[in-house]
Amino acid sequence: MRICLISKYPPIEGGESSKAYWLAKALGEKGHEVHVVTNAWEVEKKYREQIRGIDLDQNYQPQNVYVHNTDPFTDPAYTPYSKPYTEKIASLAIDVVREFDLQIIDSWYILPYVVSGFIVKTITGKPQIMRHAGSDMTRLLDSPYLKTLFVSLFNSMDKIITYPGRGKTFESFGVPKERLFYNINVSIDTGAFNPSVESINLSEYTGKAMSDDIPVITYIGKLNTVKGVYELVEAASRVREDFLLLFVTQNTDLTSFQEFIESKGLTEKSLFIGFVPPWRIPSIIK
Repeated sequence: MRICLISKYPPIEGGESSKAYWLAKALGEKGHEVHVVTNAWEVEKKYREQIRGIDLDQNYQPQNVYVHNTDPFTDPAYTPYSKPYTEKIASLAIDVVREFDLQIIDSWYILPYVVSGFIVKTITGKPQIMRHAGSDMTRLLDSPYLKTLFVSLFNSMDKIITYPGRGKTFESFGVPKERLFYNINVSIDTGAFNPSVESINLSEYTGKAMSDDIPVITYIGKLNTVKGVYELVEAASRVREDFLLLFVTQNTDLTSFQEFIESKGLTEKSLFIGFVPPWRIPSIIK
């Protein structure tokens, strides 16, 4: 099958971007042709993964996966000004669908990707799948300025891939049960996540040799008080044995968070390396 996947994608950090990458890779390895249309290179610096040249050559576009990015440097000027993400993604995707005769639109995360996908569906006549995360179905859907649009989109999808706990939500908006597909399995790329993967070389970041005997406590993701990272530091401050706190993170709260670490006496035991693309996560976990 020839698929147009409209979604977040590296270097956008986060769970949905990572899952989109692993999905595209898995589909490509099964022989499907996947064209990813994204605005990934327009992501703000504070949410941008660090992708090296060798990453672009070897991992960014896996087998049978082709990534089409919007131009981060060219935006039309109009008043009042706004970044035309939805329109740029839709326009690019229409071109890609037509050029490569793609058969289906798979769109992931409602704003702007599902909205863009619906424009492509309307113009090209191709069927559309919708996937969602957590925040778009809570924070965004709850907005009185977006809800009418979102509910209309739900009822225009050919298939919605969701989770068992979300089925009643869509049914309450009039979506027929037969249009819902429940994603109940967690799929793992065992070629990437396995015990034989090479560990990350932390010496590249510290500039000094690192002992394999020191336990490494790792936090991966945005700095957010609801995710337990401050509690993690609080607990670590009570541990007397030697260890390293490894933070794969970066955003606007970084300075205040590092000040919190300093107040707990853990600056010398902490290492920040910034966001990395999903294919480097297995080596960090190892």
